[in-house]
Amino acid sequence: MKSFLIVFIGSGIGGIFRYGLNTIIDHLGQRGYIGTFLSNILAALILGIFLSWNTTQNQTENNYRLLIAIGICGGFSTMSTFSFELYEMIKSAKYVLFLVYLISTISISILMIFLGYTLHQKM
Repeated sequence: MKSFLIVFIGSGIGGIFRYGLNTIIDHLGQRGYIGTFLSNILAALILGIFLSWNTTQNQTENNYRLLIAIGICGGFSTMSTFSFELYEMIKSAKYVLFLVYLISTISISILMIFLGYTLHQKM
């Protein structure tokens, strides 16, 4: 039960971060897919840093992993919104935007995990 509570708290924190980021983006007049894109790649960067740190702790399952990797990063990133936005692009026949958004989000997220992991290793 403690594990569920830790994930719950982390997810709430991640959700607040995501909402805050989208609110800032909206106030800057950048509506659209920017908020989802940024939250996904920033969550990947945080996850990469955390995974690197976690390997130095010689622990594979711990409360930090539940809180940060599953909770905060899971609540901050959003596969469902990303998928819905892709669906909307297909429905609106925005095929080039669909491909650019799909490929860039996935590839940059993977690169951010690598970057975060590597940056932590060099610290």
